[in-house]
Amino acid sequence: TKGGPKEELGFLFKTIILVEKLNFDLVFSSPATSEDKFFAVFYIPNKTPKNRIGVSVAKKLINKATKRNRLKRVIKNSFLGNLNSEEGVDVVVRVKYQASRVASDKILLESLANHWQKIMICSTTRKTTNG
Repeated sequence: TKGGPKEELGFLFKTIILVEKLNFDLVFSSPATSEDKFFAVFYIPNKTPKNRIGVSVAKKLINKATKRNRLKRVIKNSFLGNLNSEEGVDVVVRVKYQASRVASDKILLESLANHWQKIMICSTTRKTTNG
């Protein structure tokens, strides 16, 4: 149908991506972080039932656009497949230099899965202590 919403992966990403600088700054200022040698993940609960993601890849660290885009794609796919939180969470992933040096995506996906696990644990414990 012409003009209707598209049900493909690209459209789904557009509905769950943080794009405004104000949203990024809000998440970056949150004390809740998860960090390893590949990624620094900042997160904060939002008031919507959806989880939203933002990805920050510095051009100075990873100068090739193909590598930056591949990392963003890996992060977003992992986010969609693995982060299942009952209440909405805004997440910003800052990519570190070591992530561009990894030969296999499997290592990056394991690292991201650990971050998503930590976020889900923190969001459920916060919910039980407040209620």
